Amino acid sequence: MQQLKPTYDKKCECRVCRQSFTTKKLRSRFVKAADYDSDFCPNYSDESMNPLLYHIHTCPLAATQNPRIFLLISRREPLI
Repeated sequence: MQQLKPTYDKKCECRVCRQSFTTKKLRSRFVKAADYDSDFCPNYSDESMNPLLYHIHTCPLAATQNPRIFLLISRREPLI
């Protein structure tokens, strides 16, 4: 049986140059918070498994960056 890796490739499209590129995403089952600071910021047992490190998509051609949350919000239907 094949071992599951913590990261996988996700295909994205740049909103500036419209080129396709791949970026790394982290599987949620590998994210484990070791403890929390007083401001509720999580500290991860393995710093390479911090989901914030995989939150930004960067186009290698246009050098633009898009946070995942903005892509999800922009795809929603208008409220009016």
